[in-house]
Amino acid sequence: MNCSVGFIVLRIIYRYPKYLSEEYIMKKIVFLLLLSMSHSIFAKTVKYELIATKENVNLSGKKNVDFAIMINKSIPAPILEFTEGDDAEITLKNDLPDDEVSIHWHGILLDPYMDGVPYVNTPPIKPGGKFVFKFKIRQHGTFWYHSHTNVQEQKGVYGAFIIHPKEEVKAYDKEIVLVLSDWSDENPTQILNNLKKDGDYYIYKKGTMRSWLGAIRAKSLMSYLNNDWNRMGGMDFSDVGYDIFLINGKNNSQDENILPGDRVRLRIINASGSTYFYLSLGDLPMKVISADGVDIKPKLASEILIGMAETYDVSFVPNKTGSYEFKATSMDGTGSASMWLGKGEPHNAPIKPVPDLYMNMSSPMGGMDHSKMSMDEAPMDHSKMKMDEAPMDHSKMKMDEAPMDHSKMKMDEAPVDHSKMKMDEAPYGSFKNEDG
Repeated sequence: MNCSVGFIVLRIIYRYPKYLSEEYIMKKIVFLLLLSMSHSIFAKTVKYELIATKENVNLSGKKNVDFAIMINKSIPAPILEFTEGDDAEITLKNDLPDDEVSIHWHGILLDPYMDGVPYVNTPPIKPGGKFVFKFKIRQHGTFWYHSHTNVQEQKGVYGAFIIHPKEEVKAYDKEIVLVLSDWSDENPTQILNNLKKDGDYYIYKKGTMRSWLGAIRAKSLMSYLNNDWNRMGGMDFSDVGYDIFLINGKNNSQDENILPGDRVRLRIINASGSTYFYLSLGDLPMKVISADGVDIKPKLASEILIGMAETYDVSFVPNKTGSYEFKATSMDGTGSASMWLGKGEPHNAPIKPVPDLYMNMSSPMGGMDHSKMSMDEAPMDHSKMKMDEAPMDHSKMKMDEAPMDHSKMKMDEAPVDHSKMKMDEAPYGSFKNEDG
């Protein structure tokens, strides 16, 4: 900014030297300097210090492990909150004894040098070292941050990055940040090595192995044989067998501060390593109001499928007393995590059925759930068709008289116009709609 001001001042002096008095030039200089300083005068600097340490933890309740990496002694890492227009100043200190550390600010608009990806645009932070990230907050929404070094994200280096609008008209009374994740008691470095040996390494742990006997019991022997013939694997949505799924570092937790009539905003972040989650909320629909930090046209959904690194903001209003279960179910059906919102009588979220391991994967319609199709909404009445009035006599067709010459087709005359596509009809992720 100061360079720009200096350039403008020099241009004024050298272009119009005759017509400008010394007093006029000084006034202009003072005005422009004040203008350039106004940014730093009115901007608020928000500072955080993050310290990475290696810790022993027992997140699954089954086993203590010594490979976890915590930020400020916490998994997930602390929530970082800002307001649009703030100046962020975040110090990351590496107290790991034997490894570099990094943090990438996922989805944040900033200078490349501050992006946090080591050996690409930001220096790695060596053991005992630190790095100070400084950048302007130029947007608002729900975002997150995580390590970009080795498999440190899977070891615990991830957290929420929340930016409030500069001028916010709150349409909610309470706000809750929900960070979803998956966790294995096996060192993620070893998991990666195992998957390099065999992509199906964890099917026995997950209980998703397929067999002749299982296919017969499921009455899907032909599908099993067809999949095997076409070298298609079964309906298995995840490569890793996780020991537990977490919301804010816990498998089951409760926030009792939600009352009937409260307008509640949930900021949902999928910080998992490789898990898609189905999201549902008791017996209530959720109003989706933001996706990946961008406000969208509100849409009601009874269920949301959220992918890795995606974020959604939803709102809801409890209409009766009790505790509503916010449930995140892994897409592969091997587990779930819950947070109960409110207190009193439980309002359970629906139980998600496990995938059919023997679905015919080579079928063009494989993976499509036909049970959700409402064919009675627009039935085809075949009784109205009069086939005898103008039958099609294929024997009269002389295909050799007018062959189809594909060489004459000019594909560039009618290109596909992607600008006509209405992307808001199917936003990121997948919604099971309550309200079109």
